[in-house]
Amino acid sequence: IADGFSKKGLLTAVAFGGGLKEELERLKYFGVNRVLYMEEDVFLQYHGELFAEAFMMMVCKYGPDCILMATDPETEDLAPRVAAMMATALMTRVVDFRILDERKAMAIRPTANDFLFDIDVGHRLP
Repeated sequence: IADGFSKKGLLTAVAFGGGLKEELERLKYFGVNRVLYMEEDVFLQYHGELFAEAFMMMVCKYGPDCILMATDPETEDLAPRVAAMMATALMTRVVDFRILDERKAMAIRPTANDFLFDIDVGHRLP
């Protein structure tokens, strides 16, 4: 996926919390080039407004082409907050994501009982 973006091949992971250094080190085996780790006691328990503000600080500083989040209760709250702060669209429950030749993002997500799938082709990437 990272090869399709303007920052060729740079894949960054973002983590909040504490005591995750060993686990985050393992991400390099999955193609992660850089880890942005906010290791503060305040991030040990999820608080939507705080996490969204901290995440947006990283977005503004590093300017990612695309943000992908795993689906869990925290990110189901965080993703819409971040999308609203960025004034951009949000797509949830994506099971496959690709960059097409014409630099458009394509996302596939289940729609009905996980047997039918919706294919969305979005805007051109920077």
